[in-house]
Amino acid sequence: MFRRRRGLSSREVLLIGDSTADAGAARAAGCPSVGVTWGTHSRAALADASFDRLIDRPDELGALIVSGQFQTSAAPANVGRV
Repeated sequence: MFRRRRGLSSREVLLIGDSTADAGAARAAGCPSVGVTWGTHSRAALADASFDRLIDRPDELGALIVSGQFQTSAAPANVGRV
């Protein structure tokens, strides 16, 4: 809803989440996603949820956004540390 109200494409929005449901929401919306491991779910559960990226520390988030590395591909992305 936010994306549509702002006139943004799904590739222009980054969903940041800490649960498996957040990964599913990002996939359903076609948005790139970053899972943060300091939230409600374990790293293993988040990796299984297919986030595009996982990060372990808050300071990694800013570097990821600035780098532009949050773009998704058509194929399922490999989950890894940034």
